[in-house]
Amino acid sequence: MPDLAKRTESMAAVLSAHRAQLPGSPVYGFGYANGANILASVVLQHPDLFDRIGLLHPLIPWAPAAVPALAGKRVLITAGKRDPICPFVRA
Repeated sequence: MPDLAKRTESMAAVLSAHRAQLPGSPVYGFGYANGANILASVVLQHPDLFDRIGLLHPLIPWAPAAVPALAGKRVLITAGKRDPICPFVRA
């Protein structure tokens, strides 16, 4: 978890600089497996950085708190009922 927190803030800093450099341009986040885990962490901590998000087979190793700022955001999450690593879980 400490490594995830470090990578979350590192990625958020890069994306924040990108948004500042290209104001008005949409930012789409797309991650697979561990990339999706880090992206999910960034999205939950900094929901304002992304316009759309795609998380392919994320494995969120914590119970995230509600993030009202994500309301209305377009998010794709793929997880399969038969996926042994990250099965589909209905919230």
